Amino acid sequence: MMKDNTFIELAKMCFPNNSEIGKSDIVDMLCKIYGGRYTSEVKAERAAEDFLTFCSDRTELFVPASGEDRFKFFHRSFFEYFYSQYIFYRIREVDDVYNSLAQFDVDSEVFELTFAMMKQKDEFRYQELVEYVFSRMDLDTKTKQHKFNALNILTLGMQVIDDNVYRCRYVDYLVDNRDNIVKYYRFIHNQQIIYNVIVSKDKFINKIIKAYEYDVKFRIVMDFIDQTLQLDSVIDTKEYNNLSENERNRYFRHGFYRKFYRRYGNIFYLRIYDKYINYNDMLTNLTESDFENIIFTFNGPKYLVERYNKLLLKYKKLTAERRELIQNVLLNKQNKDAGESSSIDIVNE
Repeated sequence: MMKDNTFIELAKMCFPNNSEIGKSDIVDMLCKIYGGRYTSEVKAERAAEDFLTFCSDRTELFVPASGEDRFKFFHRSFFEYFYSQYIFYRIREVDDVYNSLAQFDVDSEVFELTFAMMKQKDEFRYQELVEYVFSRMDLDTKTKQHKFNALNILTLGMQVIDDNVYRCRYVDYLVDNRDNIVKYYRFIHNQQIIYNVIVSKDKFINKIIKAYEYDVKFRIVMDFIDQTLQLDSVIDTKEYNNLSENERNRYFRHGFYRKFYRRYGNIFYLRIYDKYINYNDMLTNLTESDFENIIFTFNGPKYLVERYNKLLLKYKKLTAERRELIQNVLLNKQNKDAGESSSIDIVNE
């Protein structure tokens, strides 16, 4: 009984989320599968109980749970490994595979494991699954489903999907669905994976920079206004002015200047801009009308628009001299940090 098939069946019983299962149910399952190997039902049941005893005492794979006579996999990763094998060996229809994956949380390893196993062992089913997930992404778009369930599944699969055609389609989806992504970015998980896909090729970086230009400008300007107002509240204080230049730099760096992608979370398109674009010139040359007009090019969440308008009202109350004083500090710091950015030629394709 100590074989992969047994643990695949146990993973099926523990679905979802490595749920605890009763000893009697496990014994019944094992006797049903392996009963023919033994001369009597009693011997089959004894062998099943011996198997559970061995797992409990000699392994850290399948162990007793908190409930009486209940068992589960020792770690969720063990459960997900064997459940991915269950998907591969037991579930044949691609829509059933998708529905099984959709039951898992977005931090699960089962997505990567399933895509990797299919890619390694059955290229046809691997391609069929990827194509199906793309079709579900298109369906989500048509039906205005804003939780990006299919995109989140494919994003986890992109850890092993290295086919050029699929990576290009993936990035094109991010470009074509910019409006929804900006508006509902909070439902998109594992954005580090998205970022890694984009930076793998210059043409991907170019596409994202062009597609999200106005949305990123809005975030940059809002962050700039916010930090201007924050610095305005302390720049004349005795404590601030008594600091040495090095102390001011540290105070400023830790207390005010936080790169905008950190402020708003690990959002992939903000990180792309932060790494590849020096936005110092844009901020230096902003006019009054630019502050007003930038709101009209942003198609993001309503609460951000409201926040921007509130900040802008406060910003307008600052005198021109005060703005220049504070912005010189901010932009000088930003210009120094820009030296850490990479450069890329933005080209028309």
